[in-house]
Amino acid sequence: MPSVDSAPLALVTGGSGFLASSLVLLLLERGWRVRSTFRSKSRADAWLAKYPQWKEQLEPVMVEDMQWSGAYDSAIRGVEVVFHAASPFTMSFKDNERDMLVPAREGCLNMLQAAHAEPSVKRVIVTSSFAAVTSPHLDPRPGHTYTEQDWNPSTWEEAVASKDPHFVYLASKTFAEQAVWKFVEDNKPSFTVTTIVPPVILGRPLQPFSSMSDINQSSRVLWRNVDCESIPATPAYNLQVCVDVADCALCHVLAAEAEPSVVDKKRYLTIGSSFTQTSAARIIVKHFPEHAKRVPPIPEELEHYSYSSALVEKDLGIKWRSYKDTVVETFNHLAEVEAATLAAKE
Repeated sequence: MPSVDSAPLALVTGGSGFLASSLVLLLLERGWRVRSTFRSKSRADAWLAKYPQWKEQLEPVMVEDMQWSGAYDSAIRGVEVVFHAASPFTMSFKDNERDMLVPAREGCLNMLQAAHAEPSVKRVIVTSSFAAVTSPHLDPRPGHTYTEQDWNPSTWEEAVASKDPHFVYLASKTFAEQAVWKFVEDNKPSFTVTTIVPPVILGRPLQPFSSMSDINQSSRVLWRNVDCESIPATPAYNLQVCVDVADCALCHVLAAEAEPSVVDKKRYLTIGSSFTQTSAARIIVKHFPEHAKRVPPIPEELEHYSYSSALVEKDLGIKWRSYKDTVVETFNHLAEVEAATLAAKE
């Protein structure tokens, strides 16, 4: 492991997020120095309070709004590798364009423009989403196999007019990643560019939080199977796929550590397994009998598309964690958080 002074410096955007926290911790454990952006000092303080052992290797910087022109100019100075993991992820927004579509796209472009102006930058790795791959017009598409060649065909006009927040979110990730590749085509930057394209991310949340309401959206997906009248529809048009957060973070780091020629201008679909609320509910009932009565009757599975993560498996050698282990660890942690929250109220 290199010394702190000689270790490469990485910038991770959105540092207090679910994926970004796992990514930051993995980089630090592998000997990197990390500069991480936070939207407020209080969020940075909470992160360092949870992980005081890394205060020497982690440098927090404030970026209140990634849409602002020049938002990343200061944060990116002297950085070798940029991991752009920040992006809006919420289904509670009022204006589709102002609150979701524009922030996702402009956040990517502001980061790329800052990287293009900083000579030290050698690699940029952008977190995209399976939302940019799937076809909400066509899914569940039995018989179709999604790969890196697929793109969500939604248009900006459709997304602006849509009343469905899931549709708008899917579209926002599409426009953001498309903006990345157009920037590469138009500007031909000196650094390599790679996009990591995960589906819904599950696993143990490592970011600071104080109650169930503070936990990220994707972690709470599993909790929707509890204390409900019926098993809810799986997010994103009634079916999904998933990846463990530890595997997703590792894909980012492996892309940064691989030979540049292997990963440059590559788009990696990082799907670890299929995911439905139905299959997750069955695992919960089997492995958490104390919560089984809180889960309603479980319906049959729906037939849907398949997928291929062969490219990232070949290029980066990733081995996926089992679906069962991911669901068990995620739900176990959520149950612990619920118990602690209830205890605090007593």
